[in-house]
Formats: sequence, C-alpha cells, structure tokens
Amino acid sequence: MRKKSLLFILLGILTVGVAVFFLVQVVQSDSPTKFLEQAKKAFESDNYEESIDLFTKILEEDPSHTEARVGLANAYMALSKYDKAIKVLNDGIELKPKEPQFYYYLSVVHEGMNDLPQVIQSLENGIKATDNTSLKKLMEQLESNIHIKGRKYVQQNYDRDLLLEWEKNDGSIIPVHAEWKLENKDFGSLHKGTDTKIIFHAEKLGTVIVSATIGSITKEAKIHIEEQVVEDMMFDPEEMQALSIGQEVKLSVTGVDAGGNVMDILPEWNSSEENIVKLSTSEGIENSGKTITEGVSTISVMYQDLEKTMDVIVEGNNKFIQTEVQGEGTVSSTPNNMSYPRGTEVTLEATPSAGYEFVGWEGDVTETANPLNLTIESSISVVAVFEPIEHTLNLSISGEGNIIRDTLDSQFKDEESITLFAQPYSGWEFSHWEGSVNESTARIEVLMDQNKDIRAVFEKIGSSDNDISSSDDNSSNNSTVDDASSTNSAPKSESNNFSSTQNRSNSIHHEEKDTSSKSVDNPTEKDKTKEGPQQETKPEKKTDPKPEGNEQGNKQTPPKTDDNSEEPKDGKEPIIEPEEAQPDKSEG
Repeated sequence: MRKKSLLFILLGILTVGVAVFFLVQVVQSDSPTKFLEQAKKAFESDNYEESIDLFTKILEEDPSHTEARVGLANAYMALSKYDKAIKVLNDGIELKPKEPQFYYYLSVVHEGMNDLPQVIQSLENGIKATDNTSLKKLMEQLESNIHIKGRKYVQQNYDRDLLLEWEKNDGSIIPVHAEWKLENKDFGSLHKGTDTKIIFHAEKLGTVIVSATIGSITKEAKIHIEEQVVEDMMFDPEEMQALSIGQEVKLSVTGVDAGGNVMDILPEWNSSEENIVKLSTSEGIENSGKTITEGVSTISVMYQDLEKTMDVIVEGNNKFIQTEVQGEGTVSSTPNNMSYPRGTEVTLEATPSAGYEFVGWEGDVTETANPLNLTIESSISVVAVFEPIEHTLNLSISGEGNIIRDTLDSQFKDEESITLFAQPYSGWEFSHWEGSVNESTARIEVLMDQNKDIRAVFEKIGSSDNDISSSDDNSSNNSTVDDASSTNSAPKSESNNFSSTQNRSNSIHHEEKDTSSKSVDNPTEKDKTKEGPQQETKPEKKTDPKPEGNEQGNKQTPPKTDDNSEEPKDGKEPIIEPEEAQPDKSEG
C-alpha cells in the first residue's frame, strides 16, 4: 500500500486553478478496449505486473490510447522501473506530440529520480509542443520552489555557504548541483564546497549579485558585505518561566560577529500576540513588556538577516504546552487546544520531515516515546529533536585502478547523491561495479538512501580468466554531500485515474564488466611509485529522443498549436568533473 499511497500523493496537493483545464471530458476511440477496466482495477489493487500486461495489450490494439499509455507508465513507476516508464512516455510523444499528459508524467518520472534538469526539460518540451496553459503554470510553480539557501550578509574576509535547494512535491527539500556565477569578482570569490554547496569568500565592502543556474532556470541573490555581520544573538534572560497576568518583563539582547566579538546592534522587536504580551518599544538592545492575558506569544528580534525568537507563556487558570523543534519536523497535540485545565491528558506526536528521524524529547520532558502521553499539571516547554538520517558509503577496489569521487565527506544525508568514476591503471580496464550497485558504466551516480558497499572491478587487459590476486581487506571509504509548498497537476485530455509516483530511485547510468579486491584509501592521494597514464575524464553528452511533429494515430482533438513546432534541446545536468588522479592501488 505504500507504493500506491505514493502514487496518489500528488493529486492530494494539486491546486484547483491548475487542474481545471485537465478535468474536461475525454475524446478517445468510440468504444474503450475491453482490457481497460481490468487494467485499472489491477493497478488500484497494487497488482502492477498484471496491469502492465493489460495496458500493454491495449496499446498493441491502439498505440494512440493515451489513458492506457499513462497507466502503463504509472505502473512501471510503481515498480521503480523508471527507464521503461520514460520509454513508454517518449513513444507516446512520438505518436502524439501535442498530448500534454505525456510531458507532465515524464517530468514526474524524472522528479522521482531527483533529476531536476530533466524535470525542467520535460516541461519545457511540453510547453513548446503544446502551448498548454497548465504546463506553463507547472513550470512557474517549479521555478518558485527553487531557492538559493544561505544568509545574504557576510563579514569582510569571512565565508558564507550557499546552496541551491529544490522543494519537491512530496515536501522533501534537496540540494541540487548548479552552475554558480559571481557578478563582480572585485567583491570576492566563489569556491566549491561539495557537489551542491558553494562558498563565497567576501573581500570588498558593498553588494554583489551571486547567481545559480540549473537548466533554463537562474536564481539570483544579493550578498551584502559589511565590516561586521552578526552571527548570533543571545537573550537575557536566556529562558523565561511562565508569567502571570499583569506581570512586567524586561529583556535585552547581545550580538556577536563572525570573529566572536560583541558588536553594536539595533535590532527590531516584535510580539506575535500583542494582546498577550505588549512590548514598550520596537527597536533597541533593551525592551520591556507587560502581560495582558493568558496565552503564548513569540518575542522576536531581527538584525541584518538574522532572527532570534523566544516564546513567553502567560498563565491564567489554564496551563500551556510550549513546543519547539530542533532539526526538521513538526509536533502535533491531541486535543489541539491553546490551553488546558489541570489534569487534562494530552498526546504529543513528533513527525520528522523527509530525510530526518525523531530521536527524543528535551526540555521539561526527557523521553524517547513517540507519541508522548502527558497529564498536564503545570505549563511546560517541550522540544522535539530531529536529526538528519545519514548513510555510510564503503568503497573498495578489485584489480588495479582508482575510484574518483566528488566529495570526501564520511557520511551522506538521506537521499543525497555522489558521483563515482572508475579509472583503470595502465594495462587494466574497468569491468563493472558490484555490491549495492550493479552497473557496467565507468561513471555512476549513487543515491544514498541507505548504507552502501560498492566495489569497482578492474580486469587485466588480455586476461582470459580470473588470474588476479584478490584481497578481502575492504576498508571503509566515506563521502557526503531548508519554505514554500509545491503543487502540481496531471494534464488530462482524457479521463485518467492514474496519478504520479513520488518514489525515489537511484539515478544511475549504464555501460561495461568483472575481478579481485583492494580496499580504498584516501581518494585524493597519489602514489608516485606506480606508473600508468593519467586520464582526464569528461561527462558524456546525452540527448533525449525528441518528439516529432507527427499526429499519426491521434484520435483526440489536440490543443491549438503548431504541429511543426521545434523541440527544445536537451538540458541534462552536467556531472561534476572528477579530479585527476595518479595511478595508485588506493582509491583516487
């Protein structure tokens, strides 16, 4: 049922405005094929293999049947057979290049593979071929869910980390590889942190624009370089016990710069509920307030682009539960009330965001139980602690060669990816990858959705059998890599009961073959004692099949557009060029 629920998650978050166009009646063949209802029932019952057989029979009878083709693609997605789903949809585009559903579901397949450049390309191809309004809205929504993450103030001669982040339709947020550019290099420089993180080093005072481009989408951010930039602010008092109605409260705040020095600041103050806590001023390092009625108000201070908050509880006859989150996740309470009489039984439940896990409660309650059952006798403050899910990548080598990778971090966050490239020594050739990944292409992208052990197998050129000495000494080799909601809708020109899958998958490319084993050490160290040519590797350029403007077999009334519109070029995300490595028996 998990896969089926993932398949229908998208329709649950569609915006009505985008969906309206696609809820029109179907223009299809005069009589539905006899297998269609059976195929739909099999799909809804999670019998995906059976539904694949039935949808295939329909397409053998009528290759232009849009609903059957979309159903077949969704069934393949449910089984994580993304390559087959892509082929089914591309075949549909060749037959009916003006059918918007095919482009939409193609973007969904690539989203399941975390391939943002191809999501962009699929929608752009659809817009160019169909001039479809809803595809245009989907493209706008996709662009609105891509952001440059990181503070926009940086102290002179210090660094600031920047990321380009994509919020997917399932709510997960993932960093993506982008091409970064600094408008004026007089103000500083950009340096690579990881495959997805860029580091800006500030040099000259002023404001400079930094841009990040992925596919046809470019995001810009103004970076302000100042002599002092606040890196942290501390309240005094740091915490506040529950207050009574009519009580006076005094607060102050201290700012610290990037060098750890106390700095002069003039922050802005705000009370989220002025009917509960009324502040005397809106700016300054000191403030005072008076409690008006029972409840909880959040006191915040803002300076430059840094904000610090503190909740203030005002008690009356009822008691309050103040909940905070550390990490990424949410807390819900049952019953969900603002306050509770003494003796009320309340259940708190912590729900981690994608890529995080709940580890425990802190504050006035220290427990690991989730849900947490409480009997309220006084106001309490509880913190739900979430930590990133991390996975370990262990690499090893069989034969003679290097493994070149794009990061040396020891742990990966959940759903993070790493590019690996197998480089043989002189007299050897790469055969294949084995272990958690079974591929034959020298360059692969590994999705870290669990701990993985991967071995690169090299064979001696001219060797006819396994005459290579082997070793089982497999040493661990480690590598690693924040709010808007995304909506999406399925284009329909036919009745379509199938929604898209949001399953994640390994984004791995294919090619090559098998032999012995060596543990992988530091991948950047070079062994000068071992001779062998040094190879500079470059990513292959791949072009997706382009739909032709051929309407043969199209029994639908197509949207008004030009059949002969030219297809846009493919926008594959470039793979990071690995560092060169000298021959060594250790990993490169």
